[in-house]
Amino acid sequence: MNDLPRTASRRVLLQWVAGHPNQPFDPNMLVSLSTGHTSDLEWQVVLRDMEDLKLQGYINQLKQDSGGSTYWTITGSGEKYLKALDTFERAQEVERLYPSPPATKKRNNMTFIGGWEQLRPLGEGGQSKVFLVRSPSRVQERRNAHQQVLSSNPWAPYVGGNPNEQVDRIERFATNLAAYSRPDEPSDLGALKMFKIEKDGKDAELALGRLKNEIAVLKENRPGLLKLLEANEAERWIVTEYMPDGALDKNPKMYEGNALGALKAFRSIVDTVAWLHKDKYVHRDIKPANVFLASHEQLVLGDFGIVFIPDQQERLTLTQERVGPRDYMPQWGDTGARLEDVHTNFDVYMLGKLLWCMVTGKLKLPREYHQKPTYSVRALFPMDPRMAAIDAIIKRCVVEEPEQCFPSAIELFALVNAQIDSLERGIDAEDSQHCRICGKGQYRKAVLDNNVVGKPVITLSMAGKPIDVSMFVCDVCRHVQFFGTNKEND
Repeated sequence: MNDLPRTASRRVLLQWVAGHPNQPFDPNMLVSLSTGHTSDLEWQVVLRDMEDLKLQGYINQLKQDSGGSTYWTITGSGEKYLKALDTFERAQEVERLYPSPPATKKRNNMTFIGGWEQLRPLGEGGQSKVFLVRSPSRVQERRNAHQQVLSSNPWAPYVGGNPNEQVDRIERFATNLAAYSRPDEPSDLGALKMFKIEKDGKDAELALGRLKNEIAVLKENRPGLLKLLEANEAERWIVTEYMPDGALDKNPKMYEGNALGALKAFRSIVDTVAWLHKDKYVHRDIKPANVFLASHEQLVLGDFGIVFIPDQQERLTLTQERVGPRDYMPQWGDTGARLEDVHTNFDVYMLGKLLWCMVTGKLKLPREYHQKPTYSVRALFPMDPRMAAIDAIIKRCVVEEPEQCFPSAIELFALVNAQIDSLERGIDAEDSQHCRICGKGQYRKAVLDNNVVGKPVITLSMAGKPIDVSMFVCDVCRHVQFFGTNKEND
């Protein structure tokens, strides 16, 4: 027999019914530690509690046998009520064993900016601080749920003639407790950017101009840019959508060594910049810290504080102007004098460095050192012939002279698309690649004997479908490799 304590509580009774459905319940189950048995009065108290639980819809009596034993089962409402009681008991026990110091019992002072609740810092730069914030609608939802939790206390004495009052309380309590404590969704959150702006002076004028620039561009709601949720120029802050996965500088290994994966993600940011360039906008601050991960193949561009806007009456520049971040800007843009022509190829140079960072997993490429052994993607990944596609793109972006660079991201986008297409079809048969075996030699296209093979392109079968391949031989170790020359036939 499964014994119960002589003074069984409602929680203990519910636990027993939940654990022993349709099993006999009789006075012999109540055990007194002093006498070893129970009195009729104690049994009557327990029966009254059981009837009360039944009246409130928490348990159902299935039957009663000839010996007087009753059989019970718990209801759905009873399970919810028991869960709430268990939670309350655990909380009380934790508080008893580990009492909170007086200071932590006080409600923390919450900071609100325009109805947005600050949760924690996300980062800080020279021009601004960024905080994770909770949206005003989510704040109000939690406030409403909190009030409902307080007003639907399931442990308050049962009064009134409504037999479902306790059931209604527990359901209202559980529903609102879940609404209050549920994890915040990305749509409930935002990134609050508070600009550091002095009251007056030249620096204050420039900082305010950066704020106006960022608001002006983000208000256009262009694809591929952070979405502007709210802005207050007078109070010097904006709120943009929150990107839970962060920026590339926080995920430097995301695409390391993955040429095709990096190119597909890179294509999304090049496409975004290409649309900016069509309208003569120049971002001027493209770097891993300003490129955010929306998904594995979708990047989002942020931070438009120093964007160049065409036909702007007053440009945000100083006499000794720098077009962007020191480690990513082109050398021809760091002349020490005001630049009269802010060209779109500034962004192309920075995009090339961004691609290098994505593929190598590193955050800094000095100057135009991408052909040096220490920094060359081919040298860093000698066994991967796909790095030739990455190298071909970087060579057209990260250059010493502006005329060597693609004029805009529009031309760069075309090359990126072509390289992705080439990698998805197979290695370009006309391009020599590093050997996958020795890593020293390069594959050279074999000259086949037409009398033996019949043609220089061999047709093989894969999964019942013919594919054309060309044979290449390493000029050092003589390893033979077949490369596809076109897509599989549909």
